[in-house]
Amino acid sequence: MRPARPAPRRWDPAFPFDPRSAPFFYGWVIVFSATIGVICSIPGQTMGISVFTDLLMADLGLSRVQLSTAYCTGTVLSGLTLPYLGGLFDRFGARRMIVYAALATGIVLFYLSRSADLAASIRSALGTDSIVPSFAAILLGFHGARLCAGAC
Repeated sequence: MRPARPAPRRWDPAFPFDPRSAPFFYGWVIVFSATIGVICSIPGQTMGISVFTDLLMADLGLSRVQLSTAYCTGTVLSGLTLPYLGGLFDRFGARRMIVYAALATGIVLFYLSRSADLAASIRSALGTDSIVPSFAAILLGFHGARLCAGAC
């Protein structure tokens, strides 16, 4: 068995300073940071995505039921994937996972902003008017958004 490597200094709880040396109760900093984290996860939550329902329906050519089905399926798939991320959370710790989840959220949101173009490109490459590329593109985006928001 290999000896465990020490964690890099940037992931050390005392980096960039030791919270025990703060002249106030450091728990309030944690509460503030957690609040900001929850606010930043809104784009992956229902209240953040629902604002774009009508735009997504128009851009993707999906009905409300089809879009809702894609969202529900993406949510269920992310729920099935989150236990794996929980294991990674236990393995790597909160600091790393928050950073990774925030980066992944940004990538997923960029993907969602381009999902209608991707679906249109796939439809034109296949020479079809099917909604399957639109449904698949938005399903993948919803899965990623719900997964990243749940990981935060």
